[in-house]
Amino acid sequence: MTSVSFRAVVESARGGGHVVDVDADVARKLGAKHRTRVRGTLEDAEYRSNLISMGGRLVLGVHKATLHAASRDTGDTVRVTMAIDAEPLPNDEVPDVLALALKKSAPARRAWESMPPSHRRRYVGFITEAKRDETRARRVEDSIRQMVEWAEERRRT
Repeated sequence: MTSVSFRAVVESARGGGHVVDVDADVARKLGAKHRTRVRGTLEDAEYRSNLISMGGRLVLGVHKATLHAASRDTGDTVRVTMAIDAEPLPNDEVPDVLALALKKSAPARRAWESMPPSHRRRYVGFITEAKRDETRARRVEDSIRQMVEWAEERRRT
């Protein structure tokens, strides 16, 4: 696995999070861009996160727990190693009941395919957290309806 190392300053981000700038050349060495999942270390603390475009620059989202584990804070210069994270996240696998519903609904399937991975994971988690089959089925129906509405709203704007 190809990895890169660099130093960056931890900054506050909108909504209370933290980020570090990722130089375009560093991202290019990995073949990374907006929404690429990455993993590595910040100082010696392991992390999994995403690269995101923010205000015309590429940044790495830094979780509060990672900063805490690294004993670092906003304004500190940190050593970051980063590699592409190809390992699936827990909610990346589509449950059979949702896959079948998506197969039956072309509008929902098109919406699903155009959604960012984080939106998809939210739906998968919502469905798989249900303990009873009846609840799971109801959540699939609700999710299919919401996906279609989401796609329609995007088309209108």
